[in-house]
Amino acid sequence: MRAYVLVAGYATRLYPLTRDLPKALLPVGGRPLLAHLFDRLLGLPELTEIVLVSNHRFAPAFQAFAAAARCRVPVRVLDDGSTREENRLGATGDLAFALERVPVGGAPFLVVAGDVAAERAIELARRAFAGWAPRKAPRLELAGPVRPVERTIVVVDRPNAAQSIVYFGHMTVARDDPDFAKLLVVNQILGGSAMARLPLDLGQRRGLAQGAYSALLERGQLAPLRAYAAVRTDKTLAAVAGIVEHLRRISSQPPSADELASAKRQLEGSFALRAETAAQVARLVARQRLHGLPDDCWDRFRAQIRAVTNEEALAAARAYVRPETMVLVVVGRATAIADALERWGPVAVLDTDGQLLRAARPVPPPPVPWN
Repeated sequence: MRAYVLVAGYATRLYPLTRDLPKALLPVGGRPLLAHLFDRLLGLPELTEIVLVSNHRFAPAFQAFAAAARCRVPVRVLDDGSTREENRLGATGDLAFALERVPVGGAPFLVVAGDVAAERAIELARRAFAGWAPRKAPRLELAGPVRPVERTIVVVDRPNAAQSIVYFGHMTVARDDPDFAKLLVVNQILGGSAMARLPLDLGQRRGLAQGAYSALLERGQLAPLRAYAAVRTDKTLAAVAGIVEHLRRISSQPPSADELASAKRQLEGSFALRAETAAQVARLVARQRLHGLPDDCWDRFRAQIRAVTNEEALAAARAYVRPETMVLVVVGRATAIADALERWGPVAVLDTDGQLLRAARPVPPPPVPWN
């Protein structure tokens, strides 16, 4: 087990004590604070190495500490290059920096963030994973997702349902694609908040949906874009047509300057709320690792959002929002909606366990456009 210890902060709130000495090396009980942490880490039999992540300013002090420490395991000091509070990497940035330079390889990793002692974290991990044994998983070579060339319509039958849940969706781009940030802005305009087009129009103006939104999701390969609404059964067709209307509009017409500014402002502002707690910071680190994102991905996130122009948003929507070939799934009372949905194409009906109840049948004449 390798321990990563983040000591790259500047502890400006402790000035003048930490002006020339890092907080981790302040004396406590006659010894540096970090020495007490080392005592606890070295009590862990699984420990094989300690990695200290320092800023550039105090790296020599930590290197001297590591050289003088009498440890049964190697101690490595990494210099993250920052020189002051204003250009520090922060906890997520430093952990990503450390994991890139001293990677865990293909081994599982666990991120623990918060006011918890190392012994307690190890104890909880042992308890949670006591019956788990790591195995080498076979490497699967998966073909890339196939872009649909025609509509797919599926009804999931719930015979007693009083409403329909309507989902449109398809795959877009990988999380590490430069266009992902542009698509986030597009999604925010379409249905990413209560002030977006779908909830304002389908919900408030037309009264079709109790909730109508869209989402761009992070996944292992490509990010799915989905638009969805919960509607009364007798409003199902109108809701389907309304969602398609907005999908077409966002992929053919540029957003207004006010819409673009509002969407970017919401994404920037909400990001800060997603990094407030230790659990949220841990999730950001895990997402960075799982998706293979650059070390500074979260530092650059808000700047990427701010940089999206009206033209770029429209270009991304044109490239990745394809309403004519989206998959449509409607969960509801099949006897009331399945036949009516055939105006747009063949409809397959499944039960809630995924078993086929009725195969899609040819629909003459050719299906009409979504409207």
